[in-house]
Amino acid sequence: MTSFCQKSFSICRACAALLFFVFVCAGASYAASSSSVFPPEITSDMEFSGKVELQGDCIIREGARVRILPGTEIIPGEEKFSLKYQQRIGKRNIDTAITGKPVIIVEGVLEAEYGKGLTTAIGKLDDKGGPAGIRWGGIVVSQRGRVSLKGVKISDAVYGILACGSSEVLLDNVDIVNCGIGLISANDAAVKIINSKISACATSGIELYENSSVRAEKSMIFSNRQSGVMARHRSRVTLSGCEITQNSKGLYIKDAASADLKENLFHANGMDIDSLKKYETKPLPAGKEGALWRGLVEIKEDFLVPFGSTLRIEEGTKIFVSSSSARDLDFYADTPTGKRKITSDGLCDIIIEGNIVVEGSENKPVIFAAPGPFGSVIMSGRGASSSLANLIFTGRGTGFFITDENAAKFKNAVFEDFFAACVISDAARPSFKDCRFSNCRYAVLIYDSARPFFTDCAFTSCGVSAGMRGAAAPFFRNCTFEKNETALTAAGTARPDCAASSVRENINGFVFFEKSSGEISGNTFVKNAFAIRLKGASFAEINKNAFLKNGSAVLMDASSSIKETGNSFIKNESDCEYAVTASPTLGGVISENEVWGGAIELSGDLLIKEGARLRIKSGTKITVKPSEKDFVFFRDISGVRSEMTRTGLVDIIVEGAIETGIAPDRAKGEGILITGAVPGTAWGGFMFVKNGEGYFRGMSVKNADAAFALFDKSAAALNNCLLENCREGAALYGESVMEIKNCRLTGSEKAVSATMGGVCDISLSVISGNNCGINVAGGGVSAENNLISKNDIGAKITSGSAVFKSNSFLANAVAIKTRVAFLNENNKFYENGDDISENGSSVSAKRKSEK
Repeated sequence: MTSFCQKSFSICRACAALLFFVFVCAGASYAASSSSVFPPEITSDMEFSGKVELQGDCIIREGARVRILPGTEIIPGEEKFSLKYQQRIGKRNIDTAITGKPVIIVEGVLEAEYGKGLTTAIGKLDDKGGPAGIRWGGIVVSQRGRVSLKGVKISDAVYGILACGSSEVLLDNVDIVNCGIGLISANDAAVKIINSKISACATSGIELYENSSVRAEKSMIFSNRQSGVMARHRSRVTLSGCEITQNSKGLYIKDAASADLKENLFHANGMDIDSLKKYETKPLPAGKEGALWRGLVEIKEDFLVPFGSTLRIEEGTKIFVSSSSARDLDFYADTPTGKRKITSDGLCDIIIEGNIVVEGSENKPVIFAAPGPFGSVIMSGRGASSSLANLIFTGRGTGFFITDENAAKFKNAVFEDFFAACVISDAARPSFKDCRFSNCRYAVLIYDSARPFFTDCAFTSCGVSAGMRGAAAPFFRNCTFEKNETALTAAGTARPDCAASSVRENINGFVFFEKSSGEISGNTFVKNAFAIRLKGASFAEINKNAFLKNGSAVLMDASSSIKETGNSFIKNESDCEYAVTASPTLGGVISENEVWGGAIELSGDLLIKEGARLRIKSGTKITVKPSEKDFVFFRDISGVRSEMTRTGLVDIIVEGAIETGIAPDRAKGEGILITGAVPGTAWGGFMFVKNGEGYFRGMSVKNADAAFALFDKSAAALNNCLLENCREGAALYGESVMEIKNCRLTGSEKAVSATMGGVCDISLSVISGNNCGINVAGGGVSAENNLISKNDIGAKITSGSAVFKSNSFLANAVAIKTRVAFLNENNKFYENGDDISENGSSVSAKRKSEK
């Protein structure tokens, strides 16, 4: 009896324990089924079950593992947070985190476990019901992400699964339905599908790109609007024991994609299998034997067309290049520095020593695709019989390398996505007509003495459309350069010739470097940041072009130059000007050309060496401080060696050349001012020595000891200048020459002084308010049509030669004071204290004029 009671108690205790365990499990099950939300970012391991809302993009970072338990419902909602996630799919970079629709991005691990009788649904409508159709983005598996889905239904997504990078995906007993594309495999992704269904997609059930692979076993792919499976590029698809039915095309093989088919059932498709026949390339022997390519051609190793042979390619042919070469050939090209190997080790090259004839048509072009690394098509020899028509060539490296004296003819060719579409060197002379270059880093690179000819070609969205150096001399006629970083760039001694072309909306239009030059005629430049830019010692002839709404029409560096005639400038921010030197010399020696602009402050003597030129832009304001460093120059004055520089004052000494007011008349620049740092503070002035030259327009010089002092065989010209409050305005010595026109000279002890052989020509100017207006002492002066007024002495002639014609002398104490004869012709005298004083005696102006 006791034993029975003990056994009964034990049974009751066991039952109680079992009931407690059941209640605990039930409570746990109830807690797991409660609703949850996918966070925007998952960086550590997580589990989801029950109803889970996807309210925006979610990224599972590398190192994190997410488990979805059987029976879970993931319900997409309105996108509350969004990411940008660029991936290259095929030839395009796309944002795989689709704007406005939530996606799950997997860089780590995503797993969905299979439960008997329980299906995990991703994209299922919530309890209230939602709109039909595409409701979310899909699952993106990127980088080295891994996805394993078992017993899952994916619906209503832009793409059910998008696998890219080096990701791995396993789908077991998965149903993908009603998506834009059921599954995309791209880059180097690997996907395995077992016992699954992909159906009712708006485009394809499965799409493969690049080097990706998909292996499907015992699965169904049906009722997709376009292809059941589409494979492109070098992708690989394996179908084993699958049923593919009721698609527009069951299996569509393009490019050099491959398919391995075993025991599959294709039925009720618009077309079961669509695939181009492949043409296996074989090396050509030397001699006159030719080759014919048609259909699909796959290049797996270097291919040679020897001299005397011709490679002919029929219309509609598609050529696909492997990203690695099974057999390399060596080809060397002559360069200015010796022979250089131009074939690429490990990459496929096509070497044309004979001729190539591409017979594409407008409706059936020849397509040459190199989506991976590629060497180039090397064209050497004369190539006189080579012609390439209606060719579409896409790739990442170099397209054509044209060398020797090759004169191939390209017509209606399209070049896209290259680093360099065409490299032309040596003495090559290819011609391009109606060709299109787009999205290339460099569309055309031209070297050595190559002379290619481009007619009716278009260059769009390239880094550099045409770059050249050496002695290259290309021709461009009726071409279009649009939306490039740089349309044309020349360096070395290259000389491009461009006419009747359109250059529109580029950052840089034409850029010249070093000693390059160019002829630019009859073109239209519209809305470029810089239409024509010259740097270094470059030169350009610019004739009869139209410049409209450019940031800068023509911009030159200090050592550059142009020759321009007949151009029209309309609504440009600036028309034709020099670029300011970034770090100007503010004291010391200028040995190379410079351009000044804006505010300049000088604090020491400045020497412009012979051969150098200083240009000062309109609107420049120059202030001069006391000199911290002086140069010393001596000259013989009246037989006495004298220091001509001024200690403590800044002198600008010119052995080379100086030019101011360089903006053309159409520029709206202000005048140039040079004066002491503090009003009234003196400074030295401009001093010209040796063969120094000066050209001054629109300049105001104030408070100088001698505004302009000319020695030796120097020369200067002043136009529309103001010389004010200087001890001497212009002083000429030796064999120097100066022209003063449309100027005003005022407030000086001597406005103009010609001594010791210096010669000055003064016209259409005002000389007023000076102690002495014009001083002639051993030099020569010609003064015509000037107003000489309110001076103590209008003109003082001690020795030398003086000619005064048609001047007006007004209100001077003495109009002319002379010790020697001079030419006085048609001058007018008004209200002077004395008109003409000869050797201290007053002579009436009328009597002197009669003499």
